[in-house]
Amino acid sequence: MSIFPVTIASRPSRFRTLLVLVWLLVLAINSMTAAVHAAARVQEVTGHLDVQDSLVYELPRLRKGETLYVHAEGTSGNLDPSVGVFKLTVDVDTVREQFRTEREKVLTDQPDSPQAFAPLFEKYFLDWDDDSGAGYAARLKLVIPADGDYRLVLGSSPLRPSFGDYRLLLGIDAPQVLGDEAASTGDTLARLRQAVWQGERRVQELPGSVLPGQDSTTVELQRIFSGETLSVVLETTPDAPAPGLVLYDYGDKPLVAVPAGAHDGRVSLQYTFEEKDENPRLKIKRPPETGDSAIDFQLRAGVNAADILTGQTATTGKPIVRPVIPVKIGLRMDQITGVDQRSENFGVVASLLLKWQDPLLAFDPQGCKCRMKIFNGDAFAQFVQSRDSDWPDYVLFNQQGNRWSQKRLATVYPDGQVSYLERFGVTLQAPDFKFRKFPFDNQTFAIRIDLVEPAWDYTFRELEGFSEVGTRLGEEQWLLTGFDTQITTETDTTDFPTSRFTFRFQATRHLDYYIYRLFLPILIIVIVSWFGFFLRDYGKRVDVAGANLLLFIAFNFTIGNDLPRLGYLTFLDTFLVTAFVITSLVFLLAVYMKRMEADGRQELAHRIDAHVMWLYPVAYLLGTALTLWIYM
Repeated sequence: MSIFPVTIASRPSRFRTLLVLVWLLVLAINSMTAAVHAAARVQEVTGHLDVQDSLVYELPRLRKGETLYVHAEGTSGNLDPSVGVFKLTVDVDTVREQFRTEREKVLTDQPDSPQAFAPLFEKYFLDWDDDSGAGYAARLKLVIPADGDYRLVLGSSPLRPSFGDYRLLLGIDAPQVLGDEAASTGDTLARLRQAVWQGERRVQELPGSVLPGQDSTTVELQRIFSGETLSVVLETTPDAPAPGLVLYDYGDKPLVAVPAGAHDGRVSLQYTFEEKDENPRLKIKRPPETGDSAIDFQLRAGVNAADILTGQTATTGKPIVRPVIPVKIGLRMDQITGVDQRSENFGVVASLLLKWQDPLLAFDPQGCKCRMKIFNGDAFAQFVQSRDSDWPDYVLFNQQGNRWSQKRLATVYPDGQVSYLERFGVTLQAPDFKFRKFPFDNQTFAIRIDLVEPAWDYTFRELEGFSEVGTRLGEEQWLLTGFDTQITTETDTTDFPTSRFTFRFQATRHLDYYIYRLFLPILIIVIVSWFGFFLRDYGKRVDVAGANLLLFIAFNFTIGNDLPRLGYLTFLDTFLVTAFVITSLVFLLAVYMKRMEADGRQELAHRIDAHVMWLYPVAYLLGTALTLWIYM
């Protein structure tokens, strides 16, 4: 009996002990979780990658046993990122060129084989990844093998060129980074090196010209980072006055200027940027004493390469000068809707095709799950405006009136390549018409297309295999004999030089109309008039010659309605004038001979008539031959 009360009393004591143990266990778990979360460190980094760019991040003081988590994704453009952690034994500055050379070899030998890059990356990286994340995102998990300072490279996928903004999540002992759910803890795990993967040193050399009629020309430069130094050397003909140089920032504020006039044919400039400049430009100004002639020059530019000021150096690294976007152009003329010789214009229906690539128009195919975007009409212009970009807009330089677009279609690909097709009808001026040999003339018709943007932004290039003349033009009066295309630089449309594409085609007239409707009737009239010389009735001759004069006047008015009021005589004008003069002389002679007959001098009239009978056709033949000799 004595034990039972004791047993009953001990149960609450055990229960309390159990509660205390559970509570202590919860505290321990919470402490361990807090410790784990306290040890986890996360950093979020954003930035931009250009084509073929790779950025190197320093990862200092990593400890053996820590786990590095990396998650990289593109947030604009068509960026397809890849990441890798260099081995400690790899010196990035030393192997930079070697790695790039080996990568280019793989791209050349096996461009479509993802497996071909594995040996190369395993040679230099502890671990690397391209597409382990959602879509094209890259994910990486690496247990640090030894204490030390590591380097992380972030670049575009080697399988296709891409570019755009990126978001990079880095975590130490933070697996949530791989799920893209981690929030930054405020820790700095990585520091971006000052230079891109291609290296800090960049040198570029290129030719250029200040064209006749230009006071200057402009060279657009690529982005230059804070602290980087730009060096420029410009050389012309020795002993000639050198052009001036002015460096402008993104807002067209001059940063440094070197005046023109040095007579050793050489001028140089150097400037260190205090902040990043996305769009600097260099203006090359004509020396005042060079008149209006062309000035050819050789430009050598270097970033962090001051030695170019003292000697020749090899080209290296990424381009410094912003590349001019080449616009491939082709035109197919489908119809000739009419040729108005009097107004000196002609109408055509044609199809124009432009192809170019603009990084600002690139897009991520993950968003639309598509290989291309297609825009009709004005939708493409709105798309370009939404990307804060331009496009190679153009005008038809010799256009008269409106251009009626039947269809405008733009196809944009993920890497920013654009194919723009427009089919249109338009009336065009034809100032090249020359009617001197009319109707045996060969005429040149031209369609002149000028870019609106300056030549340092866009320039035309021939689109091989597209330009042609259709087989059913619908023009019966003219026979096309050939066509050609030409690309030049002009200043007619704007004050600055722009690229011009000229599509020219040559045509000659179908002569059947003029043979049967003009030359044959004139020949018949001349023959009929000649038979009149066999008549002894000089009064009838006067009537025939007078009628012929009226016919030639009618022919002259008919031809005059087909041509503009020219300041010179055509072949046909001269032919008709010759016939008119000869017929006038015949008319006067017939009147004179009628007077001689009335005066009783028939014998003399008959003798004159015998000579004139053969002189008349000879005069026409000589007149025709002389006209042909002059005009042909």
